[in-house]
Amino acid sequence: MPACGLWPLLIEVRRIKYLNNLVEQDDQEIKLITKSGLGFKSFEDT
Repeated sequence: MPACGLWPLLIEVRRIKYLNNLVEQDDQEIKLITKSGLGFKSFEDT
């Protein structure tokens, strides 16, 4: 936590366990997109 005790207003803290799992699952789609582009020299070519 920052020293002043203020977080940006856009940060949402999730305290419910199943909502945290949904956030973790969203990461899988990003990994698939980036893994498919590893053979290219630039990200725009994907």
